[in-house]
Amino acid sequence: VQQLLSTLTPGTHVYICGPDTLIDAVKNEAAALGIPAGIIHYEEFAAPKPGKPFLVNLAKTDKQVVVDSESSMLEALEAAGVEVANMCRGGVCGQCVTKVTDGIPEHRDDFLSADEKNSNQCVMPCVSRAVSDSLTLDL
Repeated sequence: VQQLLSTLTPGTHVYICGPDTLIDAVKNEAAALGIPAGIIHYEEFAAPKPGKPFLVNLAKTDKQVVVDSESSMLEALEAAGVEVANMCRGGVCGQCVTKVTDGIPEHRDDFLSADEKNSNQCVMPCVSRAVSDSLTLDL
């Protein structure tokens, strides 16, 4: 991986498809070589990892949606009839980014920057969950 990445010419983008170990190796080596994260592209083909159940409050409709331990937040919202724009369902495209007005997200995406994640002002419901018992979304 290091040999390949060290020969990149300016303007080249890297696209990865493979197991998590390969994706992690490329991301880590790119960071070590000072390659901008924005030129590393990948998609994880895996089901959302389970987590503790939580409640999603929808600020615009006063609706509440329970997210069980096995469903993604996006799946639970869709099952409740809530439309959320989405495309990859893997936390990499940014299509489903949603504003958080209360609660603490458990960020599991690879789209939001570290600053965006630390602000807890938005979440990617396709893969992310809640650290707090509930999240209130601007939906």
